[in-house]
Amino acid sequence: MGMVGEQMIQTFNKLVEDQFIYGAKKYADSSSTKKETTDILFETFGPTWLYGTICKYTFRYENVKREKDLLKIATYAYLLWLKRGFFLNTAGTSVAQDTNVRIKADYFSSFLNRIILHEKTVADTEHVPSMIRAILVEFSDIDRSWGDITEEQIAHIFLLAYKEWSNQFALKAGQDTDTHNDAETD
Repeated sequence: MGMVGEQMIQTFNKLVEDQFIYGAKKYADSSSTKKETTDILFETFGPTWLYGTICKYTFRYENVKREKDLLKIATYAYLLWLKRGFFLNTAGTSVAQDTNVRIKADYFSSFLNRIILHEKTVADTEHVPSMIRAILVEFSDIDRSWGDITEEQIAHIFLLAYKEWSNQFALKAGQDTDTHNDAETD
């Protein structure tokens, strides 16, 4: 990857990191110091909550073409990678892991190092939202086990969001995020 490409991916990664750090504050569970809202929602509604949340942002991106939606898709892909336990071992875990702020911050560079291994397997496409939705539909298949979700599939979601972002927003990066602003939006 050339210098321009390196700078773009670094910018994207910083924007994603900003999403999960700020989001952890924005959605903190005030009744608990150990759990975050995403953990509580996952425990309450199961993994399909997470797939549906990512899917929601693919539809919203398709309709309004906002940078923040691609950043959210990538952020939730990272959260899925953590919940699947790939930070503990390369095969992941069969039990969903909690994703507190410390874990998110500590393992983001590991995630980035792992997903870059899958970069060459992600095809260029003009239909990023529908490609991501297809992966999410596979995840939610009733016969599919949590342990069947692969790191490569999660990497594809993140990398597809990055490729779309680099094509659409790299020149005006960070102008359409929902972090650190006075008027909160989701």
